[in-house]
Amino acid sequence: MGNSLERKKLEEWKLDDSVKPLNLKYQVKNFPDVGKAELRLDTASFLPAEEYNTVAAGPLLVAIRGQLKNYNTIDEFRSLTDAQLQKRAEDWFQGLLAAEAPSVSDLLHAELFTYADLKGHRHSYRLNVPAVTEASVGASIVEAKAAAELPPATLSSLSDTLRALIQSKPTEFPFISFTTINAEGKVAPLITDLAAGISLLKSTGPDSPLLIFLDANNQPDLLSAFLKNVLAYLIRKTGGLEKPLKVLAVKDFIAKNQTKDIAFTRSILLTVEVKPVQDHPKFEVPGATVEVDLRRFMDEKALATDAVDLNIKLMKWQAAPEVDTELLKGATIVLFGAGTLGCQVSRVLLGWGVRKFHFIDYGRVAHSNPVRQSLYNFEDSTAGGQPKAKVAAEALKRIFPGVEAEGHVLSIPTPGHVVVDEKSAETIANDLLLLDQLVSKADAVFLLTDNRESRWLPTVLAARHDKLALTVALGFDSYLVMRHGVSSLKQSHEERLGCYFCNDVVAPMNTVSERTLDRQCTVVRPGISFLASAVAAELFVSLLHHPLRHAAPAHEEDELNESTFLGVLPQHLRGSLYDFSSSSFFGRAFENCVACSRFVIERYATDGLDFLFQVLNNPDYLQTLTGIKDILSGDAGDEIIALDNYCLLYTSDAADDLLCVDLGGRRIIKKKK
Repeated sequence: MGNSLERKKLEEWKLDDSVKPLNLKYQVKNFPDVGKAELRLDTASFLPAEEYNTVAAGPLLVAIRGQLKNYNTIDEFRSLTDAQLQKRAEDWFQGLLAAEAPSVSDLLHAELFTYADLKGHRHSYRLNVPAVTEASVGASIVEAKAAAELPPATLSSLSDTLRALIQSKPTEFPFISFTTINAEGKVAPLITDLAAGISLLKSTGPDSPLLIFLDANNQPDLLSAFLKNVLAYLIRKTGGLEKPLKVLAVKDFIAKNQTKDIAFTRSILLTVEVKPVQDHPKFEVPGATVEVDLRRFMDEKALATDAVDLNIKLMKWQAAPEVDTELLKGATIVLFGAGTLGCQVSRVLLGWGVRKFHFIDYGRVAHSNPVRQSLYNFEDSTAGGQPKAKVAAEALKRIFPGVEAEGHVLSIPTPGHVVVDEKSAETIANDLLLLDQLVSKADAVFLLTDNRESRWLPTVLAARHDKLALTVALGFDSYLVMRHGVSSLKQSHEERLGCYFCNDVVAPMNTVSERTLDRQCTVVRPGISFLASAVAAELFVSLLHHPLRHAAPAHEEDELNESTFLGVLPQHLRGSLYDFSSSSFFGRAFENCVACSRFVIERYATDGLDFLFQVLNNPDYLQTLTGIKDILSGDAGDEIIALDNYCLLYTSDAADDLLCVDLGGRRIIKKKK
């Protein structure tokens, strides 16, 4: 019940603290050592009344249509006083007396007042079951004896009439019914209509009226709370009875599909003198507050899962009701690179409730990494360093055990890195198979490596399988975040958005071997990776909620960009810490792109591994395949200047004033015509 209350609070009620309907039930038990009366609450307690207690088997349960009020703060809950609860009981009883045509079920009433600490899983509740004090009921017991002392014929007749009523009302049985017993001990059919029952009690015929009461109290106490309420009501509605009233308090187990005779071994037959009473009854002081700590019954991992879900659900009902928590929870992410960006991006996505990650990285944790890369510590860098991909996956699991994270230690095949022997070729073949499978099953691919050429194959794979791909790159004090467009197999280059390589007219090649010491380390301002990672992760979450996903169009004018409830969906974002600025850009796909063009994707789809070997071993292959070589050698070539120097990902581009587009590869300047 506690979990159901928490779900209702989070997903439906939120800050609504109005009174809600509540279903409770009690069972007639014949186990004297199991407490007294019990009211049951379970997962069905919040169902609509028509769906509650519909199982036509098992023990006979009596339904109570109660009320629940859940307070938003513990102070409000604690302000509830005994006097207030007694006043609520009095108001209920007076309303019952004033009602024109109450039913038998209206004589049962209960209120539950709660406060749920959703973070700590601690619940406070107070149950208010109206109970007329015995002194103000207006009835006195003349005789009490075991029902088993009745003549066998009467007991058999009572059993037959009760079982007949159960068969006619298998899902919601009335807790009181009325009948008469004639001189021969024969019991008349039971009456469950309250008005007809009162008329029967007031009749002056020769047969003896009998009130049958299903008692929730299995102890030998003669007057339980529910029975006292019933008697107090009947006395005030009838004005008193001329002859004593017989009351059968049934305390024996009864099944819904009862086939044998009811035993009546613990049931009690009361003879009650009913006196005329006009004054209002007084009510017992309700029970004290009960504190329940659900954490004692919960696994630590389950507690963590609930806490993580709580963060997102609070966001959902406080600020963004459109957040699809199940969509986020089910998303599978492939991260190419488990370095500074891979660590930060995964942490932000984890905060959004994403739980399925694949890290791709060949490197090991260096001593310099832990201070900048949030998933590693000093121990990970000792003894030559542990594999980043494996350590990152295990770190996420330590942060949140509900994560499904896997690390894959492999070198991404990159253009310009020649295949030198058969063993290398076999390794590349296995790596390509795995990467292709991972990307094909992913919901998003993040390109987070520290050199341009290692982003080429992930771009090709994402385009081949038409997956959402996001690139994140860093300069010393600047960052780039961009989303790739849909596959060239689905849209023409005039329609679709460009990829990371679309503004370049040279093929990627081996830049790692040419790096001097100053370029072998990612030289950036420490805070820039956190900014870029946050922007990329937030853009992904927003795209995930757009009906077109990565096919959502973008425009040169920001105000024309598509949007979700989280905001606009730009294609290309650049930020700078130098002037603390952020700007959005837009670019169509390049027809001759060396990564996402139809030339490349169709050839990969057809030739697969053979195509990849051609790219790795032949520096001119991509330029020839895509037609770039012809462009550079033809008339169009004098409109494009390819500078000889490389613009590596960590080189600052914030100060560019030239008419150029720098996506992290060779800097290309387009001349004005």
